[in-house]
Amino acid sequence: MSDEKVERLQVALQKEAAQKIDRWRNQVAAKCNVEISRRALLNWYVSKSPENLSSSDLAQITQKFFDEEKLLKSLLQKVRRARESGTETGVELVVRQKRNEARKDEVEENAIPEDSALEASLQDASGT
Repeated sequence: MSDEKVERLQVALQKEAAQKIDRWRNQVAAKCNVEISRRALLNWYVSKSPENLSSSDLAQITQKFFDEEKLLKSLLQKVRRARESGTETGVELVVRQKRNEARKDEVEENAIPEDSALEASLQDASGT
């Protein structure tokens, strides 16, 4: 390893994830006679992984972590910021931006909640 300073970030792991890493470490020690730290093992594993997540990974993440309430709060904040800055306001603009971002990421349609239903809900809420 070089002498240059490396910025280090800490990540909290759930117990099950930490146990899996320990099993990997034990496997490396038993089969390769190499002692490796959790940090080194995780850095190696992440570094060798692809730069981008697959469509199926993104779909699984969306299914597990998507929170409609957080999305709506985020959209509301964007509308308020747009009004305060004097730029074009309206829920349609924010929803359109979200839709365009999703297309740029090339996520499968079923991985993202249906925009038309969300847009209709937002339009009802905004009275437009």
